[in-house]
Amino acid sequence: MSYERILETRGEVNIAFSKFLSDAKRQLGLHDAFAGPLKDLEAAEKKADREYGGNKELVTDYVRGKGIVRTPEEIIKIKEALLDKYSELMEKHGVLLVQMTDFFEDPKDFTGYSALNIKLAVPVGKEGEYQVVEWQVVADQIEAVYDITHPYKAAAEAIHDRAAEEGRELTKEERREAAYNFAACRLYNGQARRDAGYDILLKPELVGKHALTRNREIKLKGMVDNLEVMHRDR
Repeated sequence: MSYERILETRGEVNIAFSKFLSDAKRQLGLHDAFAGPLKDLEAAEKKADREYGGNKELVTDYVRGKGIVRTPEEIIKIKEALLDKYSELMEKHGVLLVQMTDFFEDPKDFTGYSALNIKLAVPVGKEGEYQVVEWQVVADQIEAVYDITHPYKAAAEAIHDRAAEEGRELTKEERREAAYNFAACRLYNGQARRDAGYDILLKPELVGKHALTRNREIKLKGMVDNLEVMHRDR
């Protein structure tokens, strides 16, 4: 779909997507699901420049929504419904699954964060015409530790960004500090994921990589303690 057509139809698509999410919440028993505000066009242009070589039509979150779950069973129901194009939800709205990235199966390496990142094609206008939208599904328990994990993530990324801007490699101390900050993210996200039961969604072959065992938890706590010592000694 051209950029001009995206702008022309996104209001209509947002209404259709809102109805889809409302039905998803009801049919699948989700804690919540709703459409967000239309993406700011200046922000979309910056994203296009940053990620797509300036091709604004490749940005897919002009229309976007959010889902909130409180149980792993809700994640399972979402995946079952979206992966079956003939499910009641998908067939009723004529929506097609474009892409699903499941960070509950394989949490993000550096932070241990889990969510579903979904791209859906929503029908609009003439037959066979679709606009791609984004739907992020998050776990309430993991979002609850965001205020704890985000400063650590931001601090680690700032260390890497500063070195990149200066055109140099990280120093040994910077590598250690960044690693400790990311370890804090994995600790708190891992505890939230484990305690709320989402570890049952891990791919079996990745349980050893991501599950927060007692030994791994002790190791990560030690890294967080070392980070606090580093800050105190400055």
